Amino acid sequence: MTFPYPDRAHEFIGASVCLRTVHKQFHGIYWPAFLMAAGLEPPRSILCHSHWTVNDEKMSKSKGNIVCPYKKVNKYTADGIRYFLLKEGVPHSDGNFNNTKVQRLLNAELADTLGNLLSRCTAPLVNKHQIFPSYDAVFFESYADGQKILDQLHDLADKVKDKYLEGNIYQGIDEVMAVLRQTNALVQDAKPWELAKSDSGEVRLNAVLHVALEVLRVSGIVLQPVIPVLATRILDKLQVPTGERCWADAQSPSLNPRPLHTDRTHVFSRLKVQSAAT
Repeated sequence: MTFPYPDRAHEFIGASVCLRTVHKQFHGIYWPAFLMAAGLEPPRSILCHSHWTVNDEKMSKSKGNIVCPYKKVNKYTADGIRYFLLKEGVPHSDGNFNNTKVQRLLNAELADTLGNLLSRCTAPLVNKHQIFPSYDAVFFESYADGQKILDQLHDLADKVKDKYLEGNIYQGIDEVMAVLRQTNALVQDAKPWELAKSDSGEVRLNAVLHVALEVLRVSGIVLQPVIPVLATRILDKLQVPTGERCWADAQSPSLNPRPLHTDRTHVFSRLKVQSAAT
């Protein structure tokens, strides 16, 4: 992927001209001046981020509350830590690291909202033929709830891209999670596990599954910069070819049926919520 500059990929030889994430005066004043004095192009944009506190206190060696990233990666996985930091580390105010907060966020959004949707719609008892069903244009003419979500997907990639480019990664994630929550509600109301019990419900069942899996496909693509391992896991389950995982693919609907990968896929394991101690 060449996101966020697909039309200027050749300029990535010097990636520093595109963006620097900083919080020091050096990078905002002196470094650009040095580059200009040397006849080199300074950064086009500078994202100045805030600091992190721990349990609402300043992080410092004297307090002994320094968070070890290696230990947290072992505990929450690399994708889990990436997700928390990018979701909670907003540019305009300090982020607060708190174990309970990490656990609750990852459980709610990665395990429940994202992982549960994939599990529900790929379970053999619901998806007997283990397929990503095609788009049934005739049925969707009378399936307003499902079509409404698909219509939202048409703009999702652009909305997320804009937020990412602004440095507001958390807002891009919020856009994705909002659609995922709506889709979970749609699935809950449709009760595909009941539809799967009779042949008469097959058309509606396939429509529900199409909406859910299409939402997961697009979500998987646009979340790759945030949770690359988990996003790959989802896209692999949906058997999305590696050449169809770029930003432009999230802007184009998937209309044709495809088989799902036969391996059972578990997105993210729920965490036991413990104390906030570091």
